[in-house]
Amino acid sequence: MTKKQIIFRDHIYTENEFIPVIVSENMPNYNWILEEGTKVIGGYKCNKASLDFRGRHYNVWYTTEVPTQFGPWKFYGLPGLIVTIQTDDNSIFFQLSKLSFGKFEKMKKPSQGKNITFEQYKKYQEKIVADFIEKIKSKMPRGSVVKVNSTDSNTIEKNYE
Repeated sequence: MTKKQIIFRDHIYTENEFIPVIVSENMPNYNWILEEGTKVIGGYKCNKASLDFRGRHYNVWYTTEVPTQFGPWKFYGLPGLIVTIQTDDNSIFFQLSKLSFGKFEKMKKPSQGKNITFEQYKKYQEKIVADFIEKIKSKMPRGSVVKVNSTDSNTIEKNYE
């Protein structure tokens, strides 16, 4: 991760094979809502915040006792370390289990894979679903009608801005 981008490695399925990709995404803008409330988690006094992000509502506990703006996954930007983050429907849950301080090592940018943008990555993900539906249709008897109902996404990001 740079100050302006998130860079991650994943695999996409295309042309009947999995291909490693390195995805670059512009840092999202978070509109954190600082809320009333404190509690102790893992020995740290934590403050409450919340966030609506890409189709989900998150409830967050962070501590200013660890003065960094980072948290799990893509989350950052609060005035302390994010200790717990959970969606309203409990489908996503991150919690700090251990914190140890040691030698700082710089994170290395992934190097093996095709470089793509986040927008290209999203299109690959959508194409996987569309290709799967077409494959099912091709196995059906002639004259069959296939209707696909939209379902709630089970991915961490339900939608993108």
